[in-house]
Amino acid sequence: MKEIIFVASFLSPPKKPLLYFSKCLPIKTVSSLPHSKLFHKALFLGSNASPELIELFQSTLRRLSEKLIKKRLNTILSLKFDVKVSGLPAGYIQAKSDKLVSLEKVNDFYYSFKNLSLKIVDGPNFLLQAKPQESAEAISELANIFIGRSSALKES
Repeated sequence: MKEIIFVASFLSPPKKPLLYFSKCLPIKTVSSLPHSKLFHKALFLGSNASPELIELFQSTLRRLSEKLIKKRLNTILSLKFDVKVSGLPAGYIQAKSDKLVSLEKVNDFYYSFKNLSLKIVDGPNFLLQAKPQESAEAISELANIFIGRSSALKES
């Protein structure tokens, strides 16, 4: 691996109380309730999410098994942040309106990657889905930073 880009990611569990609470709920049932769209917009997709994006999100959720969802939540809860500094060039795209991944979680990446470049995109946690064009531009900018660093190293 030469470089890596993280998008609205975390190295330790974000919002632990919410994760514990979510583990106790029948997520698929709760997600099919009439006002669940408001919850999905608030936490994942952003207040400007289109009806089509919300439907795509909900249909994807319906296809997942409850067991798989719970396993994913357990995996997230079991993460332990252990600072291991990497020289691997990395990029982090932060979702400016992220309600799940706090700035503290972003700082974990600064501790772990000494060559970290940050891009901030105005959007929610599901940034790639909610803001695909803006995300693609941020990815392209980070790729150009990586290329520039690589060229500078070759010249020196």
